[in-house]
Amino acid sequence: MKLAIGSAQFGMNYGVVNEHGQTNPEELDKILRTALIEGINTIDTAVDYGESESLLGQRDLSQFQLISKIPSFPSDKICYKEWAQNQVLQSLERLNIKSLNALLLHRPNQLLGSNGDQIFHALNTLKANGLVSKIGISVYSINELDMLLKKYSFDIVQLPFNILDRRFLDANWIKHLKELDIEIHVRSVFLQGLLLKNLNEIPPEFMKWKSIWINWHKWLDESKITAIEACLAFPMSFKEIDKVIVGVDNFFQFSEIITSLKHSNLNTFPDFSVHDSQLLDPSQWNNL
Repeated sequence: MKLAIGSAQFGMNYGVVNEHGQTNPEELDKILRTALIEGINTIDTAVDYGESESLLGQRDLSQFQLISKIPSFPSDKICYKEWAQNQVLQSLERLNIKSLNALLLHRPNQLLGSNGDQIFHALNTLKANGLVSKIGISVYSINELDMLLKKYSFDIVQLPFNILDRRFLDANWIKHLKELDIEIHVRSVFLQGLLLKNLNEIPPEFMKWKSIWINWHKWLDESKITAIEACLAFPMSFKEIDKVIVGVDNFFQFSEIITSLKHSNLNTFPDFSVHDSQLLDPSQWNNL
């Protein structure tokens, strides 16, 4: 199953249109039980996701593959291998597992600094020691990915991808990553929930892109499909994409996702491409 569970909401109140807050423990249990029944066995988490690792570690994760992200390396002079190992060992303790399926750099641009080689060596040491099976990066822009892959090799690249955000597709990176035998994991398929909101529910600061939302909802209405079905079908339609990571606030949302996947036969999509990074990059939303 391509679908993977994003766990940011498990550990904190995450998402610009999240109306439910942090996922409660009972809902989390139901999500994980149902995931296994449906053949979904990958969970994407991170040290920076609040209580996510700790709460997941209170559950039986023996049938799941865990991907976590290491936070920014300190800027002061340290032993990078030792620091990285301590971070991963703490994650493993919180998760109550013996090894990670993958470890991603949450701030991979640090590899482009003067200590990049030391950081990369630290990641590979973790892999050699069996604490992680794969290493990778979570990127935000085409330029960042291009510079990183000119210097280093990775097992996994996680990138933003949705029906509006086709930057990596248009720049041919989806095809190129697969040619390099790199796993492609995509996130932000709902654009933090904005793509799932009715037109009258979109926060005012995002209405500067009103024409985009109007065209999006017009197509959904004409096609008689739901937003969640279209948002999932788009990344699922690319054979090159290995994992589609979706965050959920509660069990009802997760059930909707499962149902939408089972009933969708959508495979053609209009070109809704947007090139405005202020909309596509949530890190810029504080400036709206």
